[in-house]
Amino acid sequence: MRFGMTAAFGVIISSWLVTQAAADITTHMEVWEFLPMVQITQGRNPDCELNGTVYNGSMARGYRQKWAGTGTGGEDICWRRTANPLNPSSALSPWTRCTTDEDCEIR
Repeated sequence: MRFGMTAAFGVIISSWLVTQAAADITTHMEVWEFLPMVQITQGRNPDCELNGTVYNGSMARGYRQKWAGTGTGGEDICWRRTANPLNPSSALSPWTRCTTDEDCEIR
């Protein structure tokens, strides 16, 4: 009896862990052909600038990345891009924060 309860408890915990692992934020970009500069940070700090940088570079249409440990119960993803994608020397846009387990479109 004790083994059966331990095994059942193990199955429940394993199922919970699999569900949690699937709850991540995925960033993607389909709007522009090319963005000269995109910055993505990951963390819990309310100031996106102070979170850890996980991406800093150009980005082509079709980009897609899943960020482990993010979303509900995890860390946030923040992104900003060249304000005018047709002018590579333009300033960066304000930060956009993604917090829930879903796709986060970079527009």
